[in-house]
Amino acid sequence: MKKLFHWCPEALLNTVVIANRCNVRIPAGDEGIHKPIFPLPTDFHGSHDDYLRKICKAGLHRRYGIDADASGHTAEEQKIIERMDQELSLISSSSLSSDFLVIWDLLWDKKRNDWRCHNLGQGAICGSLVAYLMPVIDIDPLKHNLLFERFLNKERTACLNIDIEECPLSEDVVSLSLQKHNREKYLKIPDNASEAFALLATDDDRLYVANHDPLDAEWDSCWRNGVFTYLRKKHAKEYDALRHLLAKVKPNNLEELTALYALYRPGPLIHLGTYLRRRSGEEPVVYAIPELEPILKDTYGIILYQEQFMQIVHLITGSSLGKADCLRRSMGPRKVKLPISKEEFLDTGRHRGFEEADLLEIWDHLLYSAPYCYLKSHAVARATLLYRVAYFKALAQTWASPIPQ
Repeated sequence: MKKLFHWCPEALLNTVVIANRCNVRIPAGDEGIHKPIFPLPTDFHGSHDDYLRKICKAGLHRRYGIDADASGHTAEEQKIIERMDQELSLISSSSLSSDFLVIWDLLWDKKRNDWRCHNLGQGAICGSLVAYLMPVIDIDPLKHNLLFERFLNKERTACLNIDIEECPLSEDVVSLSLQKHNREKYLKIPDNASEAFALLATDDDRLYVANHDPLDAEWDSCWRNGVFTYLRKKHAKEYDALRHLLAKVKPNNLEELTALYALYRPGPLIHLGTYLRRRSGEEPVVYAIPELEPILKDTYGIILYQEQFMQIVHLITGSSLGKADCLRRSMGPRKVKLPISKEEFLDTGRHRGFEEADLLEIWDHLLYSAPYCYLKSHAVARATLLYRVAYFKALAQTWASPIPQ
């Protein structure tokens, strides 16, 4: 360094001066936690875990009509309760109950028992039943076969990542939250990024559809057909980002609209022709083994979603969905050590009764799809928003036209 800065020796001396002025101590453990803590009601005698469970039990009744404290439940009800218990257990062991409650308190008005600020949801959080029950999102993970383990699992615990950018929080709501949870615990992060698919919904659209869900309403099938006709024709002309893909895919239902989001990526786009031919019946849907059909049926045998990847690994190896997600991430561009090696995958698969040739074919498909398969939880949320906006726009257009006889 002396040689490089021979012409300016004071520069080297100043680095020592600056270093001597530095005195940084990074807090460790609980001392380093700067998250806001949810203040429990004064009349509630229990922990954050207990309060979160209480809220979720109320959500079970509101969302599914299930009384968690009833003496008996149907098989389907028991399955939902067990899913809730499993999620709550992991949330508790990860010390995240307070974090969930802080977000809930921001979005939900418990006095009115209604949204303070409606948040449809986006990203991996849409796979959480607990988040749906509280609620902090409005996407049903059971209806869309979404996985909580893609959001949070034993192999991959972290701070919560709950995006509520589509929810226009009022100044009063933000001010109340800052006052309640300590202003020093908050950091405002400006974000000017936007997705091509967000072009469809304006701020007015989002406000209008916030408390309406045409997907759950009892309405004539002609309305459903009208919405997708509107999407294929009107929006295909209005938005360049979707024009060509909408014209090719011509989605007929929400599942196909969700697949559109997954296909609109450089890697998966190569499957578009196969997807369309299989959907129309021009090409047979092929599965490496029959057991893959329940996982890949909706995408015609193609691995489009990260959740499908995880379910396939779980099916073949019996490993946890969390470990399966770690394998997916390890197979990506970073090329780190695999938590499940190819040899282990083949060996475990053989012991579980699968043929080696089939296992090799499945491994190759997984290896190819890992860097490109899309998060279904996010795709469902974006497709739902797109559908809701299109529904009301198509409805408004119909009201403005003579009613056909």
